[in-house]
Parts: sequence; structure tokens; C-alpha cells
Amino acid sequence: MKNKFFRLIIFLKLWKIYSAIYRFNQKAKTKEPWILGRAACLGTDTYRLLNTHLPLVNIQKGRVDYLLSVNVNPGKKANTAQIASYILRNDIKNLIVQEELAELDFFTRPAMIYMDSYSELTDQLFVSRIAGTSFCANYSDVDGKFTKAFICQGLLDTNDLTSYYSQFFSMMRKKFGNIQIVFIHFPTTLEKREIFRVRHQQIKKAIAEVRAEFLPFDIYEVPDAIVNRPEDTMDDFPYHYSDSVYQYLCNQINQKYFN
Repeated sequence: MKNKFFRLIIFLKLWKIYSAIYRFNQKAKTKEPWILGRAACLGTDTYRLLNTHLPLVNIQKGRVDYLLSVNVNPGKKANTAQIASYILRNDIKNLIVQEELAELDFFTRPAMIYMDSYSELTDQLFVSRIAGTSFCANYSDVDGKFTKAFICQGLLDTNDLTSYYSQFFSMMRKKFGNIQIVFIHFPTTLEKREIFRVRHQQIKKAIAEVRAEFLPFDIYEVPDAIVNRPEDTMDDFPYHYSDSVYQYLCNQINQKYFN
């Protein structure tokens, strides 16, 4: 039923209605204990294995500078109705809808902030030429015609990583108090492009620099020795991994929080 409803939304282009329903449903989850996610496939696939039933309210492509800017100026928030026609894949359209949660307006504070590094590692920032709204996505997610409506401002400048992480976690502490932060680094073991291997190291350095200021703050990495390609030999995406990677993270995180 859910998939049929989503296909109907796509066909009829009823994104305003769908976004409103999605935000209502996600916010409703925060009346009871919950966890705030900013996690891509590594984080979310690991989360499904954890010994917890707390709902994960996730903003997968909520790059930290985007979330900061929306909380200063809500008019910069993603507007899926403006964006959907430029997004190539339906699953990514659903992630754009998640970005409409960027104001972080919930009923209760989360039990944990659960993040991975993917958005700062690979997501580009796109800004509307007319409306001033913005969104984050990979460049490969976007139709080339987007340049008529949006300007690509690129990856987050690595020179600004430490500052943005510090500002972001300061904002989260102000909003939600001294809650636990969990940060997972995406392995770049399978990544051949030097730009992203370098970005990975710079993100690690920035997170290590800000961690002490925002305790409790735990960082999780996967040893290169156990990072392999997925069991599906047709999947050559460098940020999809074998089951051993997710199980390793699951074991580490369960041991600390969900025994």
C-alpha cells in the first residue's frame, strides 16, 4: 500500500501533500522516545541490526551547513515540489522530502544523535536561482536541466569542516541538551577517487578535533581489513559493503548502548 501511494504521488506530482503527510508522521514518532538520524546507507542499514525499537527519524542528506542555514533562515529549507522534477531516481525524491525536516521541530528531544559521514563526504549543495530554497544531493542524482532553476555550490569546503561541525553540534546541544552523539565514518577502502579519499581523512581530523567539546560523543570506524564489496557482485558502488561491515558496527554499537 505504501509503495502504491508513493507511485501515485509521483504520477500526480502531489509533492506538497506528500511532504506535509510525511512531516506529520515523522514528527508524531517524537512523542515517545526516539533517535535523530543523519545517516546514509551505512548508518541506516546498521541501525536495522541494532537491539533497539526506538524509531529513527532520519534526514539522510542533511549536510551540516544546510541544517545550520535552515535553522537561521527557514526560507532556505528544501521544497520538494520545486525540486522533484530535477531528481532522477524516486528513492532520492523521498530523501529530498526528508530534508524538509531540517528545522528540527519535534515534540520531545531525541535519546541520541546518530550520524555517519556520507553527507559531508559526497553531497553537493544546490540553491534555487529564484526562491532561495536549497537542498543537498549527489550530482549524479540530479537531471542536467537543473541549472535552469538551481546553482550547484558544490561540496562542503574542507577548510570549513571543523568550524561547521563545531557550530552544528553547538546548535544540537542548545536544542536538545547533553544527549549522546554517535558518529560513524564511512570507509573509503573501496574508493578509487583521490578527492574523496582525501575528504575522508579531513572529516576524520575535523571530528576528532571537535569531539572533546561535545561529550558524550563516540566515533566508530571499520578496520580496512574487513571492508569488502557486497555479496551482490553486480554492486560496484564504493560505499556499499559486505555484511561483515554492518555486523561489525552493529556489534560495537550494541555493546555500548543496546545490550
